[in-house]
Amino acid sequence: MESGPGGFKSLSGFSETMYIFMTCLKVWLIIYGLLLVTVDSVFTYFPILIVGTLVLFAAAQKLKLPPANQENVDAMFGKPFRPLVETLNGPASPGLTVKSRLNLLNSPASGDMSQDGGPLTIIGHRGAGLDAPENSISSIRLCAQRGCRVVEFDVSMTKDFVPVLFHDDNLVRIAGIDREISDMTWDELKTIDISVLHPLGDRFRGEKVPTLDEAINTCLSLGVRFIIDLKDENEKVIEAVLAAFERHKDVMYSMAVVSSFYFRVIYEIRRRDPNIIGCMAWRPGYFRYVSWNSNWENCEPRYKSIWQDCLAIVMDVFNEFAIRQLFWWFIGLSALLVNKDAFTKEATYRWMKKGVRIYYWTVNSPLEKIHLVQNVQIGYLTDTLDGCEQTTAAAIQPQIQPQQFATQIQQPTDLISTDHF
Repeated sequence: MESGPGGFKSLSGFSETMYIFMTCLKVWLIIYGLLLVTVDSVFTYFPILIVGTLVLFAAAQKLKLPPANQENVDAMFGKPFRPLVETLNGPASPGLTVKSRLNLLNSPASGDMSQDGGPLTIIGHRGAGLDAPENSISSIRLCAQRGCRVVEFDVSMTKDFVPVLFHDDNLVRIAGIDREISDMTWDELKTIDISVLHPLGDRFRGEKVPTLDEAINTCLSLGVRFIIDLKDENEKVIEAVLAAFERHKDVMYSMAVVSSFYFRVIYEIRRRDPNIIGCMAWRPGYFRYVSWNSNWENCEPRYKSIWQDCLAIVMDVFNEFAIRQLFWWFIGLSALLVNKDAFTKEATYRWMKKGVRIYYWTVNSPLEKIHLVQNVQIGYLTDTLDGCEQTTAAAIQPQIQPQQFATQIQQPTDLISTDHF
């Protein structure tokens, strides 16, 4: 990347060439597609275009899943933000009407869902993993103590098929041990101290990796709602999640959400149990890059093979299109988690108008939190409840009591990020 006018970074020669090439390819595909449609419609007796569309439409209608019960969705996420066509800035601008804003001001707010289901704004990402070791029992308890009543945690599978709370493929980042989770048994993993590399590790010495059952039982006992994020497509993980809902179906349908980057995972879970609230996570370049940032710089590729890399590009393009145009309807999606660097107001309001709750991750800067809640009227996932949560909650309900959130200010953790989700 090179510096352009005004200090902005411009595309390098190669990047610019690739950008122009891909643009030309897209234009040609549109032209070629129109030519095929014209030939098929005018010069053939059997219009494959029309017949194929009807067959695909019939199959989609047959296989689609209904959304989860709306009462359970409202119990989980609270009252939805409702962007309407007629806005404060005129009918052409996305936003909220005066009536919508007044409704929000008169409804409970924040992550505290013990109130009458006001709009959910704050979710502890991995249990707010900068305030305590991520994906731990202590992180869940700390969220509850500080007034954040909704947490998100990640689920992976050990070698002997025990579902545990863990995000990465291996232990290097969390415990400094270069071993894959999938290569370790539960007996081996449960001895690992996950506090050793945490910035506040001295307060949590001896913290262990919890099982999925331990985390669920802790959340239910504390009255904390939770989002279960599945990191892969392992059938054993799917079965474990379904079994957990079966054991706690009297409460979990309104207190838990299942999320994944993988469409098949959410479809399969909701196909077997349509009462489960379905959610998908998305960021640009998920299939191509291990991590991503908005500048597309220093993104670590998943594959070394040029053919696998090209396939991953196609998968990313298709996935973005399909989530926006088809998947949300086909699997009965109730919520969407999106990387904050991919945020646009227009996309946010389009999802809200579809009835899909949208939340951005990972938002650690106090200014970004206040902007999203006060100006955009949307919620977020955060690694730290750093004290500004009372301000973001007050953006929706000014009369909220400041004591609801701890006022202790942590070290400047907004400079630390876990945006690779």
